[in-house]
Amino acid sequence: MKSEIYILDASAIINASFLPEGKLLTTELVRNEIKDHESKLLLESGQIKIFEPSKDSLETIKELIKEHKLKLSLFSEADISVLALALEFAKKEEVTIVTDDYDIQSLCSKIEINYRPVIFEGIR
Repeated sequence: MKSEIYILDASAIINASFLPEGKLLTTELVRNEIKDHESKLLLESGQIKIFEPSKDSLETIKELIKEHKLKLSLFSEADISVLALALEFAKKEEVTIVTDDYDIQSLCSKIEINYRPVIFEGIR
């Protein structure tokens, strides 16, 4: 049976009171974006595991962004790392990206990766 995995971008970690229950993952690039003390403590607690996507997955996401006529410049390297990590885990488990970033949400809807907003309603 597949387990539910949530891949978090910085907005999800900063707004931790809205975090879902389940396996929580993020990337080193997202961790590097976190500046506030409470969010850093959450990352240090071990509740959120840090994984790195492969170079192949990173390149695949960049290609998918272009293929779907989205602007690569709208995606930070951290955004791309979150999407690439989701792509890898989606091969074997249920994955949801937790983000308020509309560009990430837009690509997720095009490549059939689940997403859920943190605070805001999300794209329609």
